[in-house]
Amino acid sequence: MKLTFKSRLILRELFTRPIYSFQFILAIAIGVGSVVGINSYKQNLYEAIGKESRTIMGGDLMIESPASYSDETKLFVMNHLPKKAKLSYSVNFASMVYTNSKETSLATVKALDAYFPLYGEIQTTPVGLFKNLKKEEVLLEENLAKNLKLKMGDFVFIGSKKFKLKGFVKKEPGSVGSFTSMAPTAIITLSGLKETGLESRGSRIRYNILVALPPEIDSKQFKEDNFKNFIKEDLTLYHNTEIGSGSQRFINSTFDYMSLLGLSAFFLGSISILISTRTRLKEKTTEIAVLKCLGASSRWNISIFLREIFILSLVGTILGISFGYFFQFYIPDLTGSAFLSEIAPKLTLKSLAWGIFIGILVPLIIGLESILKISNLSPLHAIRLELNEKIRFRFLPDKLQLLEIIIIYVLFFSLASYETESF
Repeated sequence: MKLTFKSRLILRELFTRPIYSFQFILAIAIGVGSVVGINSYKQNLYEAIGKESRTIMGGDLMIESPASYSDETKLFVMNHLPKKAKLSYSVNFASMVYTNSKETSLATVKALDAYFPLYGEIQTTPVGLFKNLKKEEVLLEENLAKNLKLKMGDFVFIGSKKFKLKGFVKKEPGSVGSFTSMAPTAIITLSGLKETGLESRGSRIRYNILVALPPEIDSKQFKEDNFKNFIKEDLTLYHNTEIGSGSQRFINSTFDYMSLLGLSAFFLGSISILISTRTRLKEKTTEIAVLKCLGASSRWNISIFLREIFILSLVGTILGISFGYFFQFYIPDLTGSAFLSEIAPKLTLKSLAWGIFIGILVPLIIGLESILKISNLSPLHAIRLELNEKIRFRFLPDKLQLLEIIIIYVLFFSLASYETESF
């Protein structure tokens, strides 16, 4: 198919200055890729947490107390829960575990009853060890066992009690994203806890009750309606969507930081695009003036300029979106989170919309000054001897530059505020 004169001119401009085109495309691709990739991953993470929150916690609700549950407290809990609610008791605390050979390591000790968890399961190696766990036996995370140089059948001490290593914990409800369990897990029974001598020490022990509500009960509404009643008894009521709120804030902060880095890279690239565009327009000033002498209107020249920007922006945006998709595969390695590796990378409609906006519309906005220069360029410039002579505009150049700086800053501030959900 035969190309029009305008198309041939545009292609010539793009390929005769490859460095400019490459810089333009690279600046957009990096910014768009960072924003699209991180934004998509954040949304995928929130969806995954929302869908799996019950399994992550192990119940619909969790009741937490800093003191052991008395008979009166248990009666209060039973009287304020629906009749068909299911309960599971557990105790969590941090403690040093050690071996006969004096190997020691910090662990999160979890004493659980046989009903834990109410949703999901504790995955072990070999399979199905937890339900048959005895009070003199313990399950350790494999990394903890390696630190202590233990193998199955060996003995480990928790407090004053010696436990036999029955197997290894692969995955457990309540551990994903919980910063109360940063240390690897050691699981024992509630009856085994009483013989350790640790239950009365320190203030970091937490007594928990997992609650599974009947299907007809709205767990969020139940929490809102009963939170004040429970807090009066020094009991804190948590909904399953609040599990690991500390780690979720950490993940959010990490992603916000990465989003800001991506946006910063993009807008630094925008400044580079602005400078490059000015330089290029200065080089083309005589050419544009000649075309105007030959009858080309300002509108025609502006259309050439806008199409060049659009083509470069489109290529950069497509590359950036592709980069954003594949970048999601490497986020778990950057954050060091095993849970994040379970999130399936995909592009969301929202992130695509933002990518297209910043990848195509922002460069066009940045070209505002160049458009005005083309519009006000006199054809007489083609016959002037001094090519560096100042061109008169309807608007002062310093005001135009200030306007562009304000636009760039407002866009950056708006996007950053939207991404982080905070001004």
